[in-house]
Parts: sequence; C-alpha cells; structure tokens
Amino acid sequence: MAEFNFVFCIDERFVEPLGVLLTSIEANRARSFVPHYHVIHQGLSGENKLLLKKSLPSDALISFYSYTSSHIGSLNVSDEFKNRLSVATYFRFELASILPEHIDKILYLDADMLVLTDLAEIFSLDFTDGEIAAVVEDALVSNSMYAKNLVDGARYFNAGMMMIDMVRWRASNITQRLWAAYEQHPNVKFNDQDILNVVLKNRVKIIANGWNLQTQYLVNSAPNAIGSTQDVEHKIIHYTGAEKPWHFTCDHPYTKHYLKYRALSEFSFQPLQLYLDEHDKKLLSRLTKLPSNCGVVIYACGVKGRRISSYISQYLPYLEISQMVDKKVSGSNWLGKTIEATLKNDRDWIIVCSEKFAREIYNELVEQGIKPDSIIYQE
Repeated sequence: MAEFNFVFCIDERFVEPLGVLLTSIEANRARSFVPHYHVIHQGLSGENKLLLKKSLPSDALISFYSYTSSHIGSLNVSDEFKNRLSVATYFRFELASILPEHIDKILYLDADMLVLTDLAEIFSLDFTDGEIAAVVEDALVSNSMYAKNLVDGARYFNAGMMMIDMVRWRASNITQRLWAAYEQHPNVKFNDQDILNVVLKNRVKIIANGWNLQTQYLVNSAPNAIGSTQDVEHKIIHYTGAEKPWHFTCDHPYTKHYLKYRALSEFSFQPLQLYLDEHDKKLLSRLTKLPSNCGVVIYACGVKGRRISSYISQYLPYLEISQMVDKKVSGSNWLGKTIEATLKNDRDWIIVCSEKFAREIYNELVEQGIKPDSIIYQE
C-alpha cells in the first residue's frame, strides 16, 4: 500500500487544532493508503506529542522534527499577524533539509484547517513541466494591487494548502531561493506566503477552490474576494481570519463541523478559548475603571460584542449586563439574553462594541440624548 506524506509546521499554540485536523483526515480516509504525518515544530512538549500520537489509528505513522536553523533568530512576523502567527509559519522553507530525501511528494496543510474528504484524490494530481506545487488562489488577496505588484501580475495563491513535488523543489533549490527572497523582501505583509509566491511565481498549478476553502470564499461581504463556491465540493476548510473555531465566540459557517471532530479527538476535554484582538483589549481596559455592581449595555452584538460580553461574564462579574442591543441581529440570544433592536436602559454605561463605526455610533447615541460621559467606545 502506498505511503502518502503530510507536513505541518506548528508551535504549542496549534497543538489542539492540529489534533482535530488529524482526526478529520483519519475520519474521512478510505484506508487506500498509509499516511505518514511529519510535524515540524519548535518546543513541542512530550505530553503534546503523545496527544497527537493518540489522535491516530495504529496504521498511521507520525514523525516529529524539532526546528533548529541559523535563520531562526532573524525571522519576523508582520505587525498585522503577530497576534495570531509565530515564526513557525516559516519552518516549511526548510522542507528539503528536514524531510527524508526519499520523499518525492508531500501535502502541506496549515493547522487551522479541517478535512471533509478522502485525500487520496489530491495525491493523484499530475504536474506539467515546470510546476512545483498545486495550490488554490487566495480568496481575499489575489485581486489586490499589493499581490499584483508583488508577483508581477501572476496568480497569487494561498499557501495554507500546498501539494508539493519535492523532487522538483530540491532540483530548483527552492529552500535557498526562499531565504534569499526573504532577505530581499523584509517588509512583506503576508509573511512566508508572500515569499513563497515570489519564488514559485508561474510554477504552480491552480486547482479548485474546494481544496482550500478559505473563509472569504464563504463570506459575501469580503470586498476583494474572488471565485465562487457554487458547484464546488467543500473538501478542505481553511479557517482564515483571526477568530478560529476553537474560540467559543466564532461564527464561521463550518464551526459546527470543527466542533464535531473536536469531540472525537484527544482534545475534547479542553475548554474553548476566548479570542481578543488588540482593539478588544483597549476597550476592556476602560471597563476596569467602572464602579462595582453597575449595569452595562452591550451596544453592537456582532463578533466583537460577543467577545466583550463573554469577557465581562468570565472576568468582570461585578459588572451586570443589563441589555444587549443590535437591530441587525435582534431576536437572537447570547449568554442567556435576547438581543434587542432598540436601547431601553439609558441609565447604565453603554459599551460600543465596534471599531470601524465606533465614532459614528457614539454620535448617534449623543443625538438620541444619551449623556456622552456614559458612553464607552474605543476608536
């Protein structure tokens, strides 16, 4: 039986997501191949290695590689992604030096993905002359001027899923060229993905969106999103964006699927996490100055409003959420409270849970007669 090789690059923060991803791969595997999972990591504990091993059946193989490179001290993650990525995202640059030389083809997957199909099909892909990897276009970035300028108009891909021909990777000295490009492009926005696009420009096979179904393909509001998911089989879900399905306020369309496989995994016992972005933290820092036992109104109950209210419930129990207001989602329920369309309790502190429209909402509330000093917002 053929052995198919999978590669992941993680640190401690992505152990659970990888465990759930492995569970989803195995749950959908038709047992037509032997999987060998290669985990390139930095500082993974023995306990977490054991949990990942226990995520697999007896016929699956797993190998761990501790990342040690002279480049590690110089690696940098752009400001936009420092809150959710680490330098582990660059580890795949060293595929040729880390993996055994006999491996001729690998499927690289980001850990924030979920597999809904048997992956034997993608290993049957053939490459034409010059092609080194099979990829999917980036749903959000590909049409941007940033991407077009970076790759001179070539098709910009999302690097979360890459079927790689390792023979051609080695023959073309891709590892060395990646590090050279990294030195030449020190201020890229999308980190290793940008560098991979620069080096593999015009040497990739673009395949169906369903093999790397990014969040932007599923969200109509994405301004620069490309492609369509109509008539596309959803094979690999990629939870792009800052909030992930292991955060209990996540509203991704495939959150329930993640939780389904999580319940089958070795990580089902762990509590879901609460994600906070930098704006959340600044807004919450202002709430700590409020007097004890006062009432607060959560105004705007989208994802940010759910995060802020969840934090208050868990960590600021001396504040009472008296009302939740959002006309767009009125009638729905969160934390046992029904979200209402209009503000009724104007005597409590009002927390504006929006970054983009914070000032606009503040002005509207003042026009309605709300005292300015009772409105808490953060631009």
